[in-house]
Amino acid sequence: MADANNYFQEDGTSSKLETLQKQHKKKTEKIHELKNQIESLKSRLDETKNVVSKGSDESMKKLSENYNQLRDEYNLLLGQKSNKKQVN
Repeated sequence: MADANNYFQEDGTSSKLETLQKQHKKKTEKIHELKNQIESLKSRLDETKNVVSKGSDESMKKLSENYNQLRDEYNLLLGQKSNKKQVN
């Protein structure tokens, strides 16, 4: 078993695996962060839709754009994650 550990360390596979694991962890954290932001913005957007007034049209537009941008980024990250699962 010690020989196998030495082989992986010498080969560099271990460091590649660690790098991939760190990248995966960062992407997963980013996905969770984006999901929370999307849910928060969606709630604010729904509240704003219910109380629309003349002055809030611009605010509504900005909230919608922000929500769409976060949702697109979230879906992009999910797509990258699912593509990697299919490759493996």
